[in-house]
Amino acid sequence: MSLANSDRRRYGRRPKLMRFVLLWRRSEGKVFTTDVSQGGMFLRSTIAPPLGSEITLMLPEARPAGECITLKARVVRVVRRGDPYNPLGGVGIELIHVVSPRGVGAVNALFSGLLGEAAPRIPEFVRGPVTVSVPDFAIVAEPADVEAEEQGFEDARVEYTRSVPVHLAVFC
Repeated sequence: MSLANSDRRRYGRRPKLMRFVLLWRRSEGKVFTTDVSQGGMFLRSTIAPPLGSEITLMLPEARPAGECITLKARVVRVVRRGDPYNPLGGVGIELIHVVSPRGVGAVNALFSGLLGEAAPRIPEFVRGPVTVSVPDFAIVAEPADVEAEEQGFEDARVEYTRSVPVHLAVFC
C-alpha cells in the first residue's frame, strides 16, 4: 500500500512558515506553521496538548494583548518528537473561530497570509471587534461602542453568514 493511497487529507498542502504564540492551560510557547491547506495546518511545537484539547493561538505583534488577533482551535493530531516521518514533532489543529478586535480587515489579512490566492474574502461591512466562525465564516460583530447598548439597544450584535467554497478547518 503506497503512502499516497493512505493519505486522508481532503485538500492539497501549501508550505507556509508563520509564527504564532500557543496558549494552553498554563503553558505558553512559540510555534511555527509548516504547512497549511484549505482544510488544515500543522504547527511545530514543544507544547503537545492531548487530542481534543482546545488551544488559543495569538499573532505575536507589538500590540497590547487586548488588540491581538486570536484563533481558537482544537487539536486533532499530535506528533511526538522523534517520529520517523516528522522528527521535530508538533500538533495538527482544526480552527473553531478567529477573534479580531480590529475588525474584518485584519481577519482577511490573516487568511490571505496563510492561504494566498485561495483565501476566502469576507465582506468588510463591519467595523470594530468581530468573531469569525470557521469553517462557515459566519461573522458575529460586537458593537463599535458601548453607548449603543446603553441607549437601549438590547441586541447590538450583527450576524452575517456567507457560504464560502474554501474551508479553513485546520488539521494535518
